Amino acid sequence: MLKALSVLRKVCLGLAALTVAGLIGGASQPHQASPDVQSVSPTGPLSSHAASNVTQAKAPVTTTKTETETQSVPYTSTTVNSASLAKGTTRITTVGVDGVATLTYAVTYRDGVRISRELISQTTTAEPITQVTSIGTYVAPVQPRFRQRRAGWRNCTVHRWYV
Repeated sequence: MLKALSVLRKVCLGLAALTVAGLIGGASQPHQASPDVQSVSPTGPLSSHAASNVTQAKAPVTTTKTETETQSVPYTSTTVNSASLAKGTTRITTVGVDGVATLTYAVTYRDGVRISRELISQTTTAEPITQVTSIGTYVAPVQPRFRQRRAGWRNCTVHRWYV
């Protein structure tokens, strides 16, 4: 463990020495700014090397884009009484279909990061179709029973001339 720690210390010290040597040895080379940073020209009593290391951040870039998205609009359901269906029976007369709405947003980005999103317009592209369910209310009428006549001489058609 001690040996490994000493090797780690040696590596860290070596890196620190190279970093310091790079800063000191690199004084003769001009400093190159990263793409997000601009160099400032020297003013006043600063030396040319010290002035090249002073940097200033770029102004943030703000862009606005228009984005559209589609959204599902759920259908509604209604029930209707129907005399053509037997009582207690239900049947879907019209199947419901979801609609489609198109939403348009104005999206603002600052340095590639979205900072705001505002709804500009909302239009219904396809209207939803309402689902209609029929509920039966028909009750069949009661059929009267056929009454049989009693047998007798009055009900006989053959002997009608006797009556």
